[in-house]
Amino acid sequence: MGGGRNEPGGRSAWPLAAPLLGWLAGCALQLQQPALWPMAWSLAGALTGLALLAAALRWPMQAAVAAVLGLAGALALGFGTTALRAEARLAEALAPALEGQDLELVGRVAKLPHSGLAGTRFVFEVEAATRQGEAVRVPRRISLAWFRGPDDDALLL
Repeated sequence: MGGGRNEPGGRSAWPLAAPLLGWLAGCALQLQQPALWPMAWSLAGALTGLALLAAALRWPMQAAVAAVLGLAGALALGFGTTALRAEARLAEALAPALEGQDLELVGRVAKLPHSGLAGTRFVFEVEAATRQGEAVRVPRRISLAWFRGPDDDALLL
């Protein structure tokens, strides 16, 4: 009987729904942040979330307390892991000093080229990159494109 609808077996869905909603809320909250917090804080949030979820699952307690702990733990875990993933993606960004520079890339085409009105685009997985003979660090997957010029057949595919 406690609040909400019950499952056919008499059990409430909240102990499962609360962590799922918490995870979603944690991910959404992190994505609204204007800047990433320090990586140590993100890791601490993820570990705290894991500890709270473990407590909710392992220790005997009332269903409402377990749901609140599950909600808080999943929220912290969702926030922390989303921030860690964002940090990992940002670490792969092209260095500002290399923007606009000619680079020599060796790798393979990861996805078939896609042609559109503006030109042709494809995803390239980089195996090695150099600038004037010296190795440079670039993202491992990049999007390359050839753009059509303002000629008469630019709209013809």
